[in-house]
Amino acid sequence: VLSLHYLLLDNVFVYSLTAPAASLTLAPGVLIEVSPGKSLVIGSSSPSGSTVHPGALIPQGTPGAPITLTSASATPVPGDWGGLLLADGTDDATTSLDYCTIEYGGNVSLAGYSANLVVYQANPRLSHLKLRFSKTDGLATSNANFTLADSTLAQNLTNGLQIQNGTYTLQTLTINQNGAAGISGNGTVTLADSTLSQNATEGLLVSSGNWTITRATITGNGTNGARSTGSASITMTHSTISGNTGKAFSLSSPTQAV
Repeated sequence: VLSLHYLLLDNVFVYSLTAPAASLTLAPGVLIEVSPGKSLVIGSSSPSGSTVHPGALIPQGTPGAPITLTSASATPVPGDWGGLLLADGTDDATTSLDYCTIEYGGNVSLAGYSANLVVYQANPRLSHLKLRFSKTDGLATSNANFTLADSTLAQNLTNGLQIQNGTYTLQTLTINQNGAAGISGNGTVTLADSTLSQNATEGLLVSSGNWTITRATITGNGTNGARSTGSASITMTHSTISGNTGKAFSLSSPTQAV
């Protein structure tokens, strides 16, 4: 169990060669400062994916004592460190992130993606996160299946959230002031009770997949409120799209249904 204040001088990998999973538990209020270019990686697998090495991350953040992963610099800037990777091999039953702030990362490719938090072929529980000031995306995920709730993804230099395949439930999110889109990608996605605002390009940029959106507010974005560039199936109800610089909703084909 880690408590208080830590400095990561090198990459840290949490996994075991065989079950049970190795685990890292973070006590309430832990502050972890990470050296330039270094990352924290949970779980591992062989390049072919045939052998999985299990690992777990168990942060015990609370509303009054959140966990923070940040830059070790006295004058932090986006990209000071790599990021947190929940990789294939992450123990889904025990890994969760709750009341965590991850900031100033996004400078290293983790499983082919760069972000403060990368979730790759893992199914963690994610809630009450602040993902901000990344050099790239706030959160990038691929081939995963999880719920992200009650979280803020803001002021990242590219997308707030990048999705590449998988199944996701997104609830009560604030995604604003990112350098590209609020949410970008493809997959099977349910988005509810969320605000996508003041992002540099679209609030929502969809390429393919099945998207169900309800009670969303998409406002003040730099181009379109929402845009589909491919063959996505999109169902949107009880939502507001207003005050965006371009169109409210731009479709790739006049025959595409929303």
